[in-house]
Amino acid sequence: MAPVRRRYALIVRYSGTDRDDDSTGWFRLGSVEMTTTNIVLALWVITLFVWAAEPVDKPITSAMAMIPDDVAKGEVWRLFTWPWSHEGFGLFDIIGAAIFWIFGTQLEAQVGRKRFTWLIGSSILIISTVATALGLLLSSETVLSDLDLLQLVVLLLYIAEYPTRPFFFNIPAWVIGAVIVALEVINDLAFRDWVRLLTVFVAAALIALVARKIDLLSNYDRVPDVRMPRRKRRGETSAPNRGRPTGRSGRGSGAGAPEPKRSGSLWGRKAEAEPAEIVQMPTRPRPRPPVETTVPDNFSVDDLALDALLDKISEGGMDALTDAERQSLDELRARRRGRPTS
Repeated sequence: MAPVRRRYALIVRYSGTDRDDDSTGWFRLGSVEMTTTNIVLALWVITLFVWAAEPVDKPITSAMAMIPDDVAKGEVWRLFTWPWSHEGFGLFDIIGAAIFWIFGTQLEAQVGRKRFTWLIGSSILIISTVATALGLLLSSETVLSDLDLLQLVVLLLYIAEYPTRPFFFNIPAWVIGAVIVALEVINDLAFRDWVRLLTVFVAAALIALVARKIDLLSNYDRVPDVRMPRRKRRGETSAPNRGRPTGRSGRGSGAGAPEPKRSGSLWGRKAEAEPAEIVQMPTRPRPRPPVETTVPDNFSVDDLALDALLDKISEGGMDALTDAERQSLDELRARRRGRPTS
C-alpha cells in the first residue's frame, strides 16, 4: 500500500504550509496548478461529459439549471449550480470557456485566489438571485445555464481594469467591451428577454461593489468602496468608547452613577486653559563631543592598513584601488602569511 500512496501523493498535492502564497493554486493536479479558474473549468468539462452521457431528457444537468419557479419551490441549489448546466455544446461554448480561462487567470493572479474565489462565488449568487427575483416578479420563464454570463463578468471586469490595453488588431479594450455590451442589449431587446436584460445591468452594479471590495475598479471613484463590518473574533472584547460621552449614567457599569470625567480626554477637560511653557531654542546647535576611537592592543599598523583597504574594496570593488594600494595589499598579505616580499 505504501507505493500506491506515494504515487497518489505525487499526482495530487494539496495546498499546505509551502503553498500559502495567495497567487498560487489551491492544490496541484500533476503539473497543473488548480486555481479557482481551473477548478471552475474542470467542473464545466466534467458536467459536459455527464450531459453527453445521461439520457436524452437530461435529468441531471436540467436539475442544475436556474429556474425561478423551481427555486421558489425550495430547490435552492440551483442558485449555485447553474454555470455547470448545459443546454448544448458548440464552437461558441469553447470560445466562451477559453475567454473565461484567459481573463480569469489574469484577474486571479492580480487579486489572489481567495479574493477571486469570493468574486466568482458572489457573482454566481448575485446573478441567480437577481434573475430569480425578476423572473418571479415579471412571471417570466427565465432559465440560466452555462458559463456565458460568468464569462461576461470576467471579461468586462478585465476590460474595466485595463480599458486602454490593445486587443486584436490593436483595438482598445474599452471598444471591445462596448461592442460586447451592445450585442447583449440588442439580442435581449430583439427577443424581449427583459429578465436577462435587467439581470445584466442590476447584477453588474452589485458585482462592481464586490469587485471594488477586493481592490478591483480602484480607478473608478463613482463605484463606492463598501466596507463590511468586521466580525468579532472569539474572546475579543468590544471596542472601547474612545473617550466619547454617552450621555447616559452608568449604563452597563452596574453602579448606577455617571462615569467620571477623565482629565486627559477631550470631552472631560475643563474650559480653562493651562498656561503653556515657552522653551527657548538655542540659536546654534551644540557641538558634538569628538568620538574617541580606541584600537585594541593586539592590532598592529598592518592590521589597520589592511582594514582600510578591505573597506575600500567592499565599497567599490577591486577597481577602486590604485596601483600603489594594490601593491600595498599584496605586501600586507605576504607579511601576514610570513612570506618575504619581492
